[in-house]
Amino acid sequence: MANPNLIIVAGENQRIYTAPVGTTAPTTDAAPGVGWVDLGYVSSKGVSIELDRKTKNINAWQADNVRLLTTETPKMVKAELMESSKETLALAFPEGTWSEPTPGHFAWVPTNEFAAVERALIIDFTDLGFYYRFIFPRCALSSKVSLDFTRSDVTGVPVEFEVLAPSAGVSMSLLTDNPNVSGL
Repeated sequence: MANPNLIIVAGENQRIYTAPVGTTAPTTDAAPGVGWVDLGYVSSKGVSIELDRKTKNINAWQADNVRLLTTETPKMVKAELMESSKETLALAFPEGTWSEPTPGHFAWVPTNEFAAVERALIIDFTDLGFYYRFIFPRCALSSKVSLDFTRSDVTGVPVEFEVLAPSAGVSMSLLTDNPNVSGL
């Protein structure tokens, strides 16, 4: 027999929004306001939010592992963006300038290849009529970007963000209208 309290969530209708760090995030399921940009289609793999915990065992002479200390709680957000737009390419190529050397021909030139890419992120999805919104006020692009051009598949822009501590507040939050998840 099925457990009536079992909550199985599938991430449908995903959206990823990005904005400069410090941009006000919405507190409801309303569309993000000024400053937030929708990054478009995400590959069918969806979005991965990884919450890790690094620990250290404290051993005593009399016994092993008398205490466990949490030393780090790294968080990552990973996705493969499918659209090639000014916003998605700016994540792959963080600092640069676009020009139009001749009419209808555009050129991008890097200005600072070592620039840190810090952004605020929102991950939205729905399931069975409920909305879920993860908010990350401060993240940094933390991995290499590999663009693969083939004739048998689309070129995605893989992005991996490490969640950083914001200047104030929490490093992540979840908004939902699903009372079964919150238990309230």
